[in-house]
Amino acid sequence: MSDKEIEQYESVKRWLNGIRVDHSGSSHTTDYYVRWLKKFVDWRGKNPDQLIEERKQQLKSEDMTVKRKAEEDLREFSIDLESEYKRSTVRTIHSTVKSFYRYNYVPLQLRTPKKIASHGLEPHTQEELKALYDMANLRDRAVVLCLAESGMSREDFIELAYGDVKQDYEANKEVIHLKVIRRKAQVAYETFFGINATTALRNYLEARKRKGEKITDQTLLWKSQKGGKGFKTPDSLNHLVRRLGEKAGIDSSPHRFRKFFEANMGTKAPSLLVKYWMGHSLGVESSYFIPDAQRQREAYKEAYPQIDVLKFAPKISKEDLWKEYTRLKEIEDIPDKDLEPIARKHGISISEVRNRMAKGELKIEKKRRKKISPLRLKKKLVKKKKASENDCQKIIKESQLEEYLAKGYRFVSVLPSGQVVVED
Repeated sequence: MSDKEIEQYESVKRWLNGIRVDHSGSSHTTDYYVRWLKKFVDWRGKNPDQLIEERKQQLKSEDMTVKRKAEEDLREFSIDLESEYKRSTVRTIHSTVKSFYRYNYVPLQLRTPKKIASHGLEPHTQEELKALYDMANLRDRAVVLCLAESGMSREDFIELAYGDVKQDYEANKEVIHLKVIRRKAQVAYETFFGINATTALRNYLEARKRKGEKITDQTLLWKSQKGGKGFKTPDSLNHLVRRLGEKAGIDSSPHRFRKFFEANMGTKAPSLLVKYWMGHSLGVESSYFIPDAQRQREAYKEAYPQIDVLKFAPKISKEDLWKEYTRLKEIEDIPDKDLEPIARKHGISISEVRNRMAKGELKIEKKRRKKISPLRLKKKLVKKKKASENDCQKIIKESQLEEYLAKGYRFVSVLPSGQVVVED
């Protein structure tokens, strides 16, 4: 059974409609849900509608082992998955199956496996961050790279405003220097956005400007996808990276980004300097051992290859960047009425159509020009030539009449102005 086939069952339609309405799930997210549900359906050997009908019959039983058979099946299924997937992915699949039953009004009475606390997780690897980047849209790519390349805490990160990056941003520096106050410890520190992060941030901010947004020093760097003012709380940032992680099958958190920065930059840059860039309180050491901004920039750039998530990707030139701006602007300018057929076809919103077009996942098919056969084209050209040949009248002065008659022109008429009409 394919992913498309499974979506035709009434129980799956009911489930996906519920998710889209209650959680505003994107098409990418629901695609992953369908994929995880299909795993469970294949494991059980029954179609989705049969599973729901089976659950309804089980709930009527007085025997608790029969009544809770679906719960036992899901536990056994989860145990089987542990040999193939990470715990975070197993947890996601477990939640997906539970939601399928819940939206079909026969909820399962069992808890989802506990999430591992973020402080016990290993740092993100470069491969994991690249996977998160590939799952992200324009804004979220900037978030992923800026988090990874700055080592900032989530509390400080969500408070960043345009004024914090303005000087280096408007000077077109490839690395942006930041002066920040660590909210948790009330400590002043400095850090940087690297080459990839700066490029992604520029793409994102320029797209906002093209949409007519006026960006001032007080404008927050991160704006909500729905037009809000940004991440309202640190947990909002948690939700974003967790959502990207679920798509990529990775257990992600802002803390794992922070640990990635510390672990990788620490292999090249002095550990004291790395701690300073992360906003750790260094006491009097910060006054005596932290170099000026220019020397910090040089040390950061020297160590940057250790955190370069996109090091195998080509760097974007200014010309290519401008082409990308132009392409995105053209997508934004397409009238909604032209996108409505695509939205209906894929069952998504018009804004999601634009988003997927920006990623190159959807496009408007241009109407093919009707080909004209060579014979018909020749007749068309002959007809056009004859028409032009017949249109050979001239208006001349009376004094020129004799000259034109000598050239073979024929007199036609005299105009009220006294001018003469002749034709060849």
